[in-house]
Amino acid sequence: MKFQVAKTLLLGAMCLFLTGCGATRFTQQQRSASFRELEGLKVGPLAIRDYLGNGSGILFDGVQFSQSNSSESTSVPEQGTFDAGEKWSVGTATAVDQHGYFVTAAHCVEGEQISLIFSTSQGTRVSDVRVVWMGDLSKGGMDFALLHVPSHLERVFPWATEFRSGDTVISVGVNFDRSEGGENDVDLKFQIEPVGGRVSKIIGEQGGGVDYRVILHDSPVVDGFSGGPLIDKEGLLLAIHSTGQTRFPIRWNKRMRFPNAVRPDVGWLTGLIERDQAEWNQMEQ
Repeated sequence: MKFQVAKTLLLGAMCLFLTGCGATRFTQQQRSASFRELEGLKVGPLAIRDYLGNGSGILFDGVQFSQSNSSESTSVPEQGTFDAGEKWSVGTATAVDQHGYFVTAAHCVEGEQISLIFSTSQGTRVSDVRVVWMGDLSKGGMDFALLHVPSHLERVFPWATEFRSGDTVISVGVNFDRSEGGENDVDLKFQIEPVGGRVSKIIGEQGGGVDYRVILHDSPVVDGFSGGPLIDKEGLLLAIHSTGQTRFPIRWNKRMRFPNAVRPDVGWLTGLIERDQAEWNQMEQ
């Protein structure tokens, strides 16, 4: 989702574990109600909200963080002013490998300046992002991208091996409060929010030489959820949120009537990460 904004953004607060507000298409009441019965879940020793927040990042396209450095990640201050271009977007990234690898939707990383805010045991960090691979949407490719940050990740989502229509799922993504500040400022409070739903249908696809599946579900997601995880009740990763729900449903096109999440061939993705990690290690030596 692109926005026309002023030249600076004031980052007011960063809270990774609370629900947000200000959504389009779905009310706060609808989103909260969808997750109410799942609120008490735990994954290992962690409450479900902590588990989800630890493995999800806030992705910025078109925002330059002065604290960000391509060779290392740095702490995010409680308040700060950051440069933004005429168009910027907010999405979600999903941690999948402890060597600093996230995945997201390709349409979330189409710009030249990509930054990511994520959690580590040392606190919340910000880093520039290296795009390892992304689908070519102009040629009908998968809406999926592999990202890397130079940081060790303590919490990553393991991939599910089995799932079917009717399964309960949890969707996770970025929501935010926006208010006008001074003459050229916008005050933003970003939050990771979970919502609940069920799998509606699973469709096999192929694009750009990559086999993948599209999972349709009925979670009340909003625009910032693109790139975020779709998990089962055990905390296993099913897919990554893609284009979302159309504003104008087409009755005969079921895919257009539900939020979409994409799941690549996990073996293909694992090989891609291993090859990139080997090349990255050689460059660092």
